Amino acid sequence: MNGHAIEPGQTMAGRYRIEDLAGEVAQSRTWRAMDTILNRSVGIQTMPSNDARATAFLEAARASTTVLDPRFLRVLDAVADEGGAAYVVREWTRAVPLAVLLRERPMSNRRAATLIGEVADAVARAHEVGAYHCCISPATILVNDNDVVRITGLGTEHALYASGRPDEAEGRPCDEQADVLALGRVLYACLVARWPGSRESGLSPAPTEHGRLLRPRRVRAGVSRDVDAVCDRILGDPPRHDAAPLRSARDIAAALSRLDDDEPEPTGLSPSPAAATGTPTWASSSRTTDGSPARGGTGSLPRALVITGVALLVAMLAVLAFYVGRQSAGDGAASDTSDGPKVPASSATAAARPLAARAISDFDPQGDQTENPEEAANAIDGRPDTTWTTLQYSTSPEFGGDKGGVGLLVDLGNQKAITSVGILFGATPTRFELWAAPAGTADAPTLLTELRQLDARNATGDSTRVRLDSPVRTQFVLVWLTSLPQEAPGLYRGIIADISVEGTA
Repeated sequence: MNGHAIEPGQTMAGRYRIEDLAGEVAQSRTWRAMDTILNRSVGIQTMPSNDARATAFLEAARASTTVLDPRFLRVLDAVADEGGAAYVVREWTRAVPLAVLLRERPMSNRRAATLIGEVADAVARAHEVGAYHCCISPATILVNDNDVVRITGLGTEHALYASGRPDEAEGRPCDEQADVLALGRVLYACLVARWPGSRESGLSPAPTEHGRLLRPRRVRAGVSRDVDAVCDRILGDPPRHDAAPLRSARDIAAALSRLDDDEPEPTGLSPSPAAATGTPTWASSSRTTDGSPARGGTGSLPRALVITGVALLVAMLAVLAFYVGRQSAGDGAASDTSDGPKVPASSATAAARPLAARAISDFDPQGDQTENPEEAANAIDGRPDTTWTTLQYSTSPEFGGDKGGVGLLVDLGNQKAITSVGILFGATPTRFELWAAPAGTADAPTLLTELRQLDARNATGDSTRVRLDSPVRTQFVLVWLTSLPQEAPGLYRGIIADISVEGTA
């Protein structure tokens, strides 16, 4: 018998009856077996006893028994040679590797934080007694139907991959920081179902930009700011915004335990007319003023009442639009829907020139109020190689039905008479709208309803310029994206490289 000659039906050590092959890793095999003395299932990991790694593998298994945390699969026996096979006997658990779950879909914020918080707490307890895993991955974390976490391969996985050098695997030292980095990577994978590095457990590599890993919120919509920040505090080199790095498993467990509830997950529903205009709507994920989940929402209202309420809202908006339209028609400027004073004819004939932007910010009133704000300035720096990007959305180019749009708000510093706006896109086709704040508005708008629409079109080329029929006086101009180009099959992301505004002072 050797590590690869074992077959179902054989009995090892006079008590372990081999039943079936459970998996293979690093030229070792794990079998499900029955302990015929204690009448319980066990796992047996085998390899040829003459393998150069066998001694380190068995030593690591014996050393792991000093860790008493029940979240680690306990080593029950370690045998150096039986018929040419070296093997380790462990507890058996009915669970699946995290890697299997992540190949189906990413996890919610709450579930990812809870699971990895449990793993981090268990790893912290191992560190307290001087034990390090050094190969934490979606393959060594097991999850059962009740989300109970079990961890396998403590020490032994590293010994297998280290090719007989237990102090080093894949060129990295086996120490506390190796486990800390691995916890951050697994948390990242839970949030976006991508692996931050080379391919791992069947997951695609996570995207990078200018050599830096894109944070989870830029890869998948719906990732909360808090859990995204924890991930960056582990993996960021250095973390953004001068945040304190997390350098121990105990710190990671504590940070994840303090996270608030999930932000609302995308519903997959098309945005309602009210959502498209920025008007608040009822939502099943609404919260009370103290931040706790509100009871009720659309799920608790009678369907007829909801329909009636929506119908009344639409009717009120229609009446309001009718009167606003009549007032605007009297001004004689069909393309300028601003409700502020019109620019005198003398100003309209003045030569237009580029207008400098004092500031620019992301505009996300229908989402979580933020959409890559640190990139916004890239759209007014005059460099086409720097860009602002939206988050990545799935299901449909209309933000997966999660919201009606997102955009960039340009602050001209004071009131200007704008005549045209140019946009350089990094990807097309992109459907967008041009909006402006009413004349005299000095505070930056925070809702779409605080602006007036000037134009709407579909950009099929990288560069487009919207020329207004008559100048519009405003301080704030919004480029509002309503449909995004496809980045990959089923995934959509908008990119703006430059915004330029022309007009007169």
